[in-house]
Amino acid sequence: MFERSQQYKLLKNARRKNVHIKINPLGYLTLELKNGNKRYLKAKFEDIHFTHGKQSTKVRVKPQSDKKDWLIHLEHQDAQDLKNKIKEAEDDFESLMDQL
Repeated sequence: MFERSQQYKLLKNARRKNVHIKINPLGYLTLELKNGNKRYLKAKFEDIHFTHGKQSTKVRVKPQSDKKDWLIHLEHQDAQDLKNKIKEAEDDFESLMDQL
């Protein structure tokens, strides 16, 4: 049960070019926007919503705090990779719980 980490390229005229995402098997992820000032956001898996568009996939993230939602645009392949990593983390956690 390990935290997964991945960097993705942002689309749609983003001021920041990349987002670094850490996926924790305990059910949450942390997003870090880089380029100049760093911004962080932590959210639960169930607070992440994917919308497949024509040219990109919108990823809406509702933070655990009272902060405003984040909306990032990823390439379809990157969004699918993120979904897969979240699913793997959920499976890892479920497997661990079964072993206990």
